[in-house]
Amino acid sequence: MASNPSPSSSSDVEEEEVDNQLPESQPVTKKIKYQIENPSKYQVDEVSAHTAHASHGKTNSVRGGRGEVRGTVCVRGGMQQMHQGGMYHRERNMGRTEEPSSSQVIKGEVEPAELARVQAKLRETELEMQSQKQENEKFIKDLQKSVECPVCLSIPRAPPVPCCQNGHVICSKCREKVDVCGICRITMTNCVSQVATTIIQKIQHPCDFKISGCTTLCSINSITAHEERCGFRPVRCPHWACDENVPLTNLTSHVINMEFSDSCADNYMAKPLPYQEEIEYTRQLDDQDGNSFWRPSLLQLNNITFYLQVEKNGKNKQWYFYVQMEGAASECDHYEALVSVSKYPNSDRHSISYHGKVCPIDIKGAEELDADGYGLNVRDAVMEKIFIVDTSPDVEGLHA
Repeated sequence: MASNPSPSSSSDVEEEEVDNQLPESQPVTKKIKYQIENPSKYQVDEVSAHTAHASHGKTNSVRGGRGEVRGTVCVRGGMQQMHQGGMYHRERNMGRTEEPSSSQVIKGEVEPAELARVQAKLRETELEMQSQKQENEKFIKDLQKSVECPVCLSIPRAPPVPCCQNGHVICSKCREKVDVCGICRITMTNCVSQVATTIIQKIQHPCDFKISGCTTLCSINSITAHEERCGFRPVRCPHWACDENVPLTNLTSHVINMEFSDSCADNYMAKPLPYQEEIEYTRQLDDQDGNSFWRPSLLQLNNITFYLQVEKNGKNKQWYFYVQMEGAASECDHYEALVSVSKYPNSDRHSISYHGKVCPIDIKGAEELDADGYGLNVRDAVMEKIFIVDTSPDVEGLHA
């Protein structure tokens, strides 16, 4: 029997083809496992689809924890269409349309009352979970409060945990400074708290920089590693003459803040890499120790801020060229810098280069730089050969 292309889903078409190929006496049974991802207490065990030949019809059965829903669809070939939640078919050769009968309508849809009941149960479960979460958070805060030092308000991170005879704990650093308990005022002894030791090993510890905005909680074994790279830790401004300690997340804004008459860096973040600049040096501008400093050049890559630093140390007669990154040493391991100092821009003659690690923002100054080996170090005698003496009238200086 010829029929028009079916507008039904591909799965329906495939099932019709299977029906037409099988003999009437050989039914086919399909079993499909389902899994529910929401936190409901109800679970669908399985869906069984029994498919027989056209004259036998097709029966779908859904079995769950709350009753059973069945529906029967009669399939005789031709074109199936959805109609008011049910299905009906057309037989073009007969020129008529059959409206869905009570046996043809799919009743697999959940009744409104049942759906409302399930939704209410889900909302109740969510409220219970939220309440349990709040209770757990309060319990953790109470535990943290019980081992908090009353002097510095920090939580001890290593045993033993000193305490008074009444069990009030105090951190080891503050214990060395006080003779009486900060809570009950009795004389401190050499007592330690085993309960407090167990608590500090089990609870989550807040970051020391929570006052700056960090909300991270870590175990006692991982809190130190977090604080070494925390984005809210205070770092020194990269400008040689600025002594400000700024949270790392605010450092770029501090450096390029134009409210001041002179910012702490030259802002070149819009310039593409590789970056090239010419520096000028005048001996008369050295300080009494023979030191000279240049304002950092601010660059950006992948929304990370870097600073090109140039410094001359008169004590050891060395020049330092290095790239500093707003990040911890572990984060700097993912980046490398190529720094070249040359006499001529497009020539390798009279040039010297460094290709290696970038310097973390926590390091500042030549002495710290020497200890960790970041950047390019050039002797003063070599720099004399790289510089070009400016012989312009009224100008006394060197260019590189």
